[in-house]
Amino acid sequence: MPSREAPPIRHIFWAVAIAYCAIITAMNSRHRKTLEAVFRLPTATALEWTRVEALLIAVGCAVIEGRGSRVRFSYGSHVASFHRPHPAKEAKAYQIEDVRAFLTLIGVKP
Repeated sequence: MPSREAPPIRHIFWAVAIAYCAIITAMNSRHRKTLEAVFRLPTATALEWTRVEALLIAVGCAVIEGRGSRVRFSYGSHVASFHRPHPAKEAKAYQIEDVRAFLTLIGVKP
């Protein structure tokens, strides 16, 4: 029985690059602007939560509605849990930082 060798590094690199390009092309200009705002330092405080949700959906996250204002986003085996801000519609700074960490974890950066 022939031994199975690991694929060459260049094949893995191109597979990751193609997947990343697919994510980027699925985003429209508003999603890209939101992505840049999420990664901007100091952390944005005037970013509407609906824009953040739209960004997470555009990068391929599945939405799991919870009780009340709880919402989870799953991407592969990674899950992030958030509370939608209320009564204001703008996300808090700590929520933007958590979104930034989740996007970094799943490999999405501007």
